Amino acid sequence: MNLSEKSLRWAFKHILAENDTDLFPTLKEYDFFKVNEDDLLNELGKIDIGNFIWQPSRRFIIPKAEYSYRVATQLDPIDSILFAAMIYEIGGNIEKKRIPTEENKVFSYRFEPNDEGQLYNREGAWKNFWTTAKGKMDSNNVAVYIDIADFYNRIYHHSLENQMVHCNIPNQIIKGIINLIQNTTQTVSQGIPVEPHSSHLLAEMCLISIDDSLNLKGIDFCRYVDDIIIFTDNEIHAKLIIYEMARMLDAMHLSMQKQKTRVYNKDEFIKHCDSMLNDNPINDLEENILNTLGKYSTDPYGTIDFLEIAEDDKLVFAEYNINEILESYMGETIDYQRIRWLYKRLSQVGVSTAVELTLNKIDDLIPVINDISLYFLSVANSNEQNLHNVGDRLIKLLENEIVQSNDFFQLTILSLFEHSSKFNNIEKLIRLYPNANDHLKREIILSAFSSNATSWVRELKQQYESLSIWSKKAFLMASSLLPRDERKFFLKSIHINNGPLTIGLLEKYIKTI
Repeated sequence: MNLSEKSLRWAFKHILAENDTDLFPTLKEYDFFKVNEDDLLNELGKIDIGNFIWQPSRRFIIPKAEYSYRVATQLDPIDSILFAAMIYEIGGNIEKKRIPTEENKVFSYRFEPNDEGQLYNREGAWKNFWTTAKGKMDSNNVAVYIDIADFYNRIYHHSLENQMVHCNIPNQIIKGIINLIQNTTQTVSQGIPVEPHSSHLLAEMCLISIDDSLNLKGIDFCRYVDDIIIFTDNEIHAKLIIYEMARMLDAMHLSMQKQKTRVYNKDEFIKHCDSMLNDNPINDLEENILNTLGKYSTDPYGTIDFLEIAEDDKLVFAEYNINEILESYMGETIDYQRIRWLYKRLSQVGVSTAVELTLNKIDDLIPVINDISLYFLSVANSNEQNLHNVGDRLIKLLENEIVQSNDFFQLTILSLFEHSSKFNNIEKLIRLYPNANDHLKREIILSAFSSNATSWVRELKQQYESLSIWSKKAFLMASSLLPRDERKFFLKSIHINNGPLTIGLLEKYIKTI
């Protein structure tokens, strides 16, 4: 079975608009594919999706706070496009089986693709969830909060397959999806990729039976992904509901997160809903940032041109204000969630006033290095200033023992050099290359590409065959720096028939440059 051109074209637009995940830096391959979009879609349209050989993904341990983490997966870029195209084709089938949106029970990841490449309707879904939950306390006295433990990683492939059959999904797409997720879990029979946007609808599909069972039993509830809130009149009934939920989840090889499961009385739950609905700024300075951003964008994550902000409003982002806010987050217990919030807001405007103080506090901020890197990149994209000194200090950070212990930390830092030449320190990165692991070699190669380090790329040609798949893709892109004849001779020498599709496409496109 072949995927339609419409699905493939939409999927590629989706990837370009929303990236393959919210967590990882954008893959450089998409820049090459964008230039050759029609040719790319023609090649993808020939694929028999049920028998396609999926490529190796990347899997990282991602810290959430100082002592907690999650596992996240990044797919090969071609695999991400094909995955999104499959979800685009079958999303309507899945959505038809879900409880209708207008019933105000299931709020998360409602399938509603648009022409801009957005996959889900995200218009106030989180706030609607908590607003509806709070409103239900008008006619109830008790709320039971249930969180499914390690949800995405516990989804059984057999359960997923059964649900796809239930949703009338074509057999070849079922086969393609099962092959893909088994490739990411190394044939272990549970878990779906965490982080790809397309994964969310599969997870929602797996909870259709739970939603339907609660509905059929007349149990009043709201759900947002793995957060389930059930409403009732008294604590005895609440306990019975918890036992019933434990039984229903166990039938799907899932379980409740014991530490998060809780029974709230009316007043407690209304207070909890208010805390989830309000930004609750920690002080006047934080509230001023919120109010200022609200003046210039209705989108809480939309980009704002700092030059368009009035001079008086710019004072909100003065270094001493940002420093005071950060200090308030960094007491005896560091509030990493609020720190992430702050850097997301700073990234919206690309204001450089927090760069120096961030570097001075960086040892305490390592768990949020991804958000900091995105902020630094927004500064690079918004300002003309050279960030060589910032790059120098970031390279020194790679010597930090905690950073060295985690590939994702290192990859995130090095991705800045890949995506902007303003951090220019390529000579130091090249010195790191011989002792770098595969993940970091890829980033250094791409940084050399960004810095036009042609002579070093030339030296690396002989090592091509020993590189990992992900680093080979990076080197092929970097090889576009070489003179045309030299590049063509190199590509001819490494040509592999029936090799990985992404490498074959990059090889084909680079030949034409």
